[in-house]
Amino acid sequence: MKKNILVFKYRALGDAVLGLSSVTYLKKLFPEAKITYGVPHWVEPLFRNTQTDADEIIPLDFSNAAKWCDSYKFFKKSNYDQIIELNQSGRTTKFFNILKVLKPTVKYLGHNHHKKIGPIHDQGIKKANIQRDLDACWTAFKKGPIPNYLDYPPQLKLLNSVEKTNSIVLGVVATRETKMWPLSSFKELMIMLIKTLGENVKILIPLSGNEQDQTTKTELKKLNLPAQAQFLHLPLNELPAGLAQAKCYIGNDTGLKHICAALGLNTLTVFGIEDPIEWHPYGEGQVFIKANVPTDAYKTPAEFKDCMKQITVERVFNKFLALKAQVEKEHNKLQVQPEV
Repeated sequence: MKKNILVFKYRALGDAVLGLSSVTYLKKLFPEAKITYGVPHWVEPLFRNTQTDADEIIPLDFSNAAKWCDSYKFFKKSNYDQIIELNQSGRTTKFFNILKVLKPTVKYLGHNHHKKIGPIHDQGIKKANIQRDLDACWTAFKKGPIPNYLDYPPQLKLLNSVEKTNSIVLGVVATRETKMWPLSSFKELMIMLIKTLGENVKILIPLSGNEQDQTTKTELKKLNLPAQAQFLHLPLNELPAGLAQAKCYIGNDTGLKHICAALGLNTLTVFGIEDPIEWHPYGEGQVFIKANVPTDAYKTPAEFKDCMKQITVERVFNKFLALKAQVEKEHNKLQVQPEV
């Protein structure tokens, strides 16, 4: 009888994308198993027009008492051989502690990225988030060698292909100030990109309908952006196709960056107090610039609220040029025909 495994991540948009690496690993470990991937209900539309290694993607909602009751009914009748939670949230930890009492047969394994508790391999040690997720999956079964995160990059494949355009995605939004590069710096960068890439380049600026993003849009309009700048307003189910038309992502460390990387775009990310060791789990083609702050700056964010201002436009632009040259060099290698 084939295994029936649920792996889920009840976190933010970018976290849900990073969790795809664990799905791929589990599918490789158990090719005949049914691998179900659970994500927050509001994130689930992101995957509707894409293909992943999950056999099924389900929405989860633990937002209130009524949703807890619905979730209990769902898990009570489920027959998962193993449930693995990646980076436990407080709500889900409480829910599954209760579920294990009401349904003792449930096999649940969750891990916390920072606490040195539980059976998870290397739990509490600072490392790439994808690696910590993979450690949890390996601990659940302990089959074969411990996987390496660089062997399992998150991947999103569109169900319908899109044509590449001469465009760049700028990720101008973020969840907090210490992750946001100044909007004025983004405008300066746009001007430099247009001068280098030509007047026909498109600068795509994805924004959601939430209040923070709309405030950001208002502030950007005040800067009198160049005509090549285009605001991209798309529902989550259409967002991957909208981003996939671009050639590169430049911007803050956000869910947009992880979606672009999973779609195969090259990315250039600016970091403030967050540690790239944890939040930039990528290899070649995905580069970053870090503000000059202590590695433990996240513990006292108020002291470093302006840290992103120290990253100059010239520094970001030069990093982009280096990435562009690297990509073109690799492309030219692929074009070389073998001698007959």
